[in-house]
Parts: sequence; C-alpha cells; structure tokens
Amino acid sequence: MPTSFRVMSRPKLGAHATVKRLVSDTGGWNVELVKENFLDADADNILSLPVGSTRVADSLMWHYEQSGIFTVKSAYWLGCGLSNPSSSSGLNGDESWWKFLWKAEMPAKVRVFIWRACKNWIATTENLKWKSINVSARCPICSKGCETTLHAVWGCCYLEDFRNSWHVCRFVRRGNKVQLLDFLQDYYEIWDKENMALFCVILWRIWFHRNQVVHGLKGVNLEEVVNWAALYLSDFREANKRSLLPVARHQSRVGNWQPPCLGRFKLNCDATINKLGRSVRVGIVVHDCYGYVVASNTQRIQATYNPQVAEAVAIYRGIMLAQEAGFWQVEIEI
Repeated sequence: MPTSFRVMSRPKLGAHATVKRLVSDTGGWNVELVKENFLDADADNILSLPVGSTRVADSLMWHYEQSGIFTVKSAYWLGCGLSNPSSSSGLNGDESWWKFLWKAEMPAKVRVFIWRACKNWIATTENLKWKSINVSARCPICSKGCETTLHAVWGCCYLEDFRNSWHVCRFVRRGNKVQLLDFLQDYYEIWDKENMALFCVILWRIWFHRNQVVHGLKGVNLEEVVNWAALYLSDFREANKRSLLPVARHQSRVGNWQPPCLGRFKLNCDATINKLGRSVRVGIVVHDCYGYVVASNTQRIQATYNPQVAEAVAIYRGIMLAQEAGFWQVEIEI
C-alpha cells in the first residue's frame, strides 16, 4: 500500500463500511468478498493480515515500530527520511530511482520502456520534430499542445476521465513538472516500491493504447487499465517463482528429536506458502512424553501471509489444537 496507507481500489461496500464487513462468520477473512472489492495488490495486503480470534476493542498502533508503540526516536528518524529521502538511502535521487527501476520485479520490456521514456527516447511528436522529421509537434489525440513524453503517458486530456476514476490519482499531480523523470522521481520518494512498479506498468499500457489510437487501431479499455496492470504484474511474478515455497528451512530433527519431560507434551508445527494458490498449509503434530503421536492436524488457510506470520499462525493453531485435546503442559519446538 502507498505511504498514505490507503487502498488503491474503490470498494463497492459503501462509504461507511467497516472492516467487520470483510470478516466471515468463522472469524477469518471473507476471501471472496475481499477479492470482489479490491485490486489484487490490495487484496493480497489485506489477506496477509491475520484476523484475531478474540473480539477486542480497536486501538491505535504506530506503524514504524514493531511494538506498535509511538516513540519520539522513531518519529525523528521517520521525519529525517521523509525530509531527505535520498540521503536516508545513501544514494542521490537519480541513483536511487535508477537502482529501483533496474531491480524492480516487473517485465524487462516495461523497465526498458520507462528507461527510454525518462530519456525522452520514445516516438512522441515533439521528439520526432526535434529529430527533424517533418511532423507537427502537436498531440495527435487532443491537438491542444505539444506531445511531450509526460503529456503522452499522463497529461493528455483524453486521460482525464481515467485519472479521475482511479482512487490513488488524487495523490498523483503533475504540478509544474515537464519531464517524466522528475515526475516519477517525486512519486518514487513518497510511494512504496510495489505501487511504483504498478504505476510503471500502467504508463507502459497507456503508451500502448496511444499508439493503437494514433495508428487507427482499437485501443484498450482505459477503465480496466489499473485492474489489467495489477493482474499482469501478479501473473508475471507468479510465473517467475516456484509455486510452493517452504516458510523456513529448519535443520533435520530426525536424529536429535527428543520427547518432552514426563507428564508434558511436545508441539511441532510448520507451514508452507502456496504462492500460486495464495494459500498457506499448516501441519501440526503433538507427541506425549513417550514419543507417541497423540494429536495431529493439517489445515489450509486462504491467505497471503509472509513467512514470519505463517509460522506464527502455525504455532497458534497448534496451541489451539493442544488445548482442545486437553493438553495444557505443552512444550513448543520450532
């Protein structure tokens, strides 16, 4: 999510809907409802958050501390980073931006397009005119000004409805920027890398649409550009990763596993993340003090947890299983 902590989607749940609407009767996320109302990137972020089993009052948490507690020290470092983002990263603005672009997890053709566009090396009418090609520098679509690179992929008036319909666009303003590179660097400093990558794909798609229209071909549906770009980026990443990743690589305990103390039980659990299916599978085994299995279970959770959260959820589910079976003196081995 962007640093505003707002979702990029426009949910259909209504202006006064609360998070409670997205929680199922069983206490987890209503996955289908989340996917129906949010873009893939937003849905993944939402589903990566575990839902607590107890109904407790809401409380304010400070995002920039793992404890959730506000401190003046963390606010100071946050302020330093926001006021001078380039120095906080150890790179100047140009270096930081280019480092992001060439390492971004997006198709190479998108990276190359953004690079060429930032260098003004794409075939806008203004660039063609500057190359002494006999064409008008006016925008071939709106005819209201020169077709600069920034105008072609973002500023043209035919994109106005698209800009107004995209929720996050109220945070995207051209201002007095005339170069695409300056424009992108400004938003690179305030957006997270995930949304910056999505924005690059959107600009690439808009350029494709522009070329289709200029050459008399059918353009794309601009109303679907954001959804298309999010799905395109997600599909690309899934195709470049293994579909099943282990959460943690523990050393083999076959030879050194020890039963718990007399009168106690030992809980072993683990989790694997299925990136393709966007789910987590949890395995739980409980042994008694003689080494016999007294309880076991496997569970499939429809969520996109990160490895640390998945491991924590596995432990939590294991503890719940042990309690339900009446085992209270439990040792946890991870």
